Amino acid sequence: MNAKARSAAKRGSKRAPLSANPGEANPFSTTSRKNYGYDPKQVDEFIRRARHAYHGDGTMTAAEVRSTSFDAVKGGYTAHQVDQVLDRLEDAFLRTERDELIQKQGMETWNTYLDELIRRLMLRLDRPDGERFRRPSNEESTSYHQQDVDTLCRKLRGHLTDESSVSVTDLRVVSFRSVQGSEGYEEGQVDAFIDDAVELLTVLD
Repeated sequence: MNAKARSAAKRGSKRAPLSANPGEANPFSTTSRKNYGYDPKQVDEFIRRARHAYHGDGTMTAAEVRSTSFDAVKGGYTAHQVDQVLDRLEDAFLRTERDELIQKQGMETWNTYLDELIRRLMLRLDRPDGERFRRPSNEESTSYHQQDVDTLCRKLRGHLTDESSVSVTDLRVVSFRSVQGSEGYEEGQVDAFIDDAVELLTVLD
């Protein structure tokens, strides 16, 4: 288990029915002593800082929540439960950042930011299947199955053009098959794109 790649690992995770309130006690169960989970000390410390920031005692950004990672240890916290709480913290910080930007710089600045985010996403979504993302230059690397990613992109494009519907949860739990090297799309670029799409759908919700 590579807990240092939380965003990529979440592509196949499922959500537990946990509380959406970032201020409540940690609801995490632990894995068996033979299985790996997230380091409890690291998770507890991060959640403590996040909750303080959420209540105005400290600073933290949605990007910091999104990019955080934890070491994998035997008997650690169940990964998908921690991921869900982090998802909800990220949503809370995204909406706070939106409200603060509107308050400080006005609605026009916010609309400009949204327009640029949508433009950036659509530039990639409008590309033909097979050409939306880079191919890894290292043939030893794993990559995301091109057809799986393109299928998601077509659905997301339909959502942004009112032809179909995709939710934030759909984006967060999507799973792509792994292929070798240039047979697929570069994982990091796809993950960054999905992060942008999650941000857009969250603040538009």
